[in-house]
Amino acid sequence: MVTKEFTPVLSRIFGSRARTKLVAVLVERRGAWLTAAELCDLADVSQSGFHRDHKSVLLDFGVVEQRETGAETGTQASPKYRLADTEQAEYVTKLHYALQSQLEDSGALLEGNVREFVE
Repeated sequence: MVTKEFTPVLSRIFGSRARTKLVAVLVERRGAWLTAAELCDLADVSQSGFHRDHKSVLLDFGVVEQRETGAETGTQASPKYRLADTEQAEYVTKLHYALQSQLEDSGALLEGNVREFVE
């Protein structure tokens, strides 16, 4: 599923289209650890924007978790991110797949008309 299809609806929930795309990538790759570069490339979001505007919000909300890599060997490496194993992340995953299953049948959802979609 292309993450841009979820942008109109979920950006209202997450507060930005970029944050929505980041979360969608993490849901679709649940369990995989991604560097910021990998995550941002897949989501088509700038790394500077990720670090400046989105990372702390997603970490604080408990949707994303961060792992410092290289700590075991004492080397410096980039941190990696994945969808957290939290209740919030589980709700996001359920919402993602519920929207995915309804997406093809709802012009209202594609147009970002959340009220019409809910009714």
